[in-house]
Amino acid sequence: MNIQQHYRQNAVSSLNGGLAAFIPAILIVILTIKLGDFYQTFLFTIPFLTYSIGSYVLFLQYDYKAKQVCWQESDKKTPSLLTGTDFLLTFNPDLSLHILIFHQNGILVGEIKEMKTTGIKERKKYALYDERGEIKGIYHLKRRKRKESYFYDARYNLIGMYEEKNYYFKKTSTLIDEKGVKCYQVNHESGCADFSVLKMNEKKLANLKIGWLPLEWGKRFKDSNTPVLTFHHQATAKEKIIIFGYLANHFYQYDM
Repeated sequence: MNIQQHYRQNAVSSLNGGLAAFIPAILIVILTIKLGDFYQTFLFTIPFLTYSIGSYVLFLQYDYKAKQVCWQESDKKTPSLLTGTDFLLTFNPDLSLHILIFHQNGILVGEIKEMKTTGIKERKKYALYDERGEIKGIYHLKRRKRKESYFYDARYNLIGMYEEKNYYFKKTSTLIDEKGVKCYQVNHESGCADFSVLKMNEKKLANLKIGWLPLEWGKRFKDSNTPVLTFHHQATAKEKIIIFGYLANHFYQYDM
């Protein structure tokens, strides 16, 4: 899938959702006419009409974005999820967090979404999938009162952990390896969702920026606030899986 197809897919989903909500509203109006109690019965249509109108507005937005995309097939091979360095993130309007990961050329290379589990769990379980749908990482994400999240590889071997502590109203975030050694420090930008991940030697390993989109990428991604995740060119596959896990945890807090 490419970014243009993603916009079209969301446009169709929004339109279908709007129509599904509009039909009950019409039925209620017909019932209102027959019963003659217009005011009280019409109140029941307000939620359906509101949702229908909102969905139609989303349809127009996604449809416009899809038409504005300057899409050209490229002969260059798209780097994979664990070999590329620059990724752009979009979000599917699902009930739970669902992050789509695109290469800068507009090709989908992976996604982070919730894994199906049975029963009520203390932690949400998400997985990192590549473009073929194969699991590359598994993440147990913390809820609000928990201070730790755990990151696993595809074979369920623990490869890292996220720890959050508060000192005098200041939050410190640390990524820890499977041996319990603090390896990476997470710095948050004040008042926004941007962050950077640094090794303990102060070497920047990755950073997330929102509201910064190069003009060339803007030909394909039609939202100027598309998050951009950039890795250092020496970041290993294991480090990327860990940082994608932190990314999921980061947006999971916003999604709650």
